[in-house]
Amino acid sequence: MKEITIKAYEFHELSEKAQKRVLEKYSDINVNDDYWHDPYIEEFKEDLKNWGVTDPEIGYSGFWSQGDGACFAGGEIDEAKLLQTMRECSYFDVPHSWLNAAVEGSLTIRIVKFNHRYEHSKTIHAKVDYIGEVLSKDEEEDMETVITGWAQDMSDQLYRSLEKGYDSLQTEGAVIEEITAREWVFTESGQRISILV
Repeated sequence: MKEITIKAYEFHELSEKAQKRVLEKYSDINVNDDYWHDPYIEEFKEDLKNWGVTDPEIGYSGFWSQGDGACFAGGEIDEAKLLQTMRECSYFDVPHSWLNAAVEGSLTIRIVKFNHRYEHSKTIHAKVDYIGEVLSKDEEEDMETVITGWAQDMSDQLYRSLEKGYDSLQTEGAVIEEITAREWVFTESGQRISILV
């Protein structure tokens, strides 16, 4: 049986050159799983609840390539809450006729994804179904345009949040913090040593 002794160094004990090597190799330590985005998506879902949208399907692709983006579709929409919140937030001066139709229950709004190849805001639109007699066809189309714009704006906000989060998780400080939290040790040259307990 051979016994090998290796000197182990914590990250802060490494030379500047070895630290640089470690940071390059593990730059994606915080984003190399399918869960890093969960807090950003959960926060977005909470924001949507405030607008009256629950349980949407969310997709995104990123980052820095043509066609990247984020969007949401489906879910349950409280039409009256959505339109009222738009009015209260001054997102759009929602006409009373729209609100009345939503309160009466003669209006259904859906966010539909029409392109499944990409995940960005321009792949969704609003679909308004109205069964009453108060709103004209033009008003229905106007409502679809306004709500499509809102859904696309919200999707773009989600993408910016994800992109900013992704970038912040890859800063040197964030990577060092994670390496330190995991209590990793390295050889003098910066090779990670796996310790089996």
